[in-house]
Amino acid sequence: MILDQETAKCRVRYVGNEYVVDGKSPDGKIPAELRRIMETVCRDYGYLAEKR
Repeated sequence: MILDQETAKCRVRYVGNEYVVDGKSPDGKIPAELRRIMETVCRDYGYLAEKR
């Protein structure tokens, strides 16, 4: 779930654990490939995210 589109901050469930991660600052909790997908969706496909 996208929490903040500008910073690519997302709530992610990965391998049974939930994380709140900023897409632009790596923390090692989720793979770089997944982080790149998050950044791309926030940057280029934000219209796909439900606005709350």
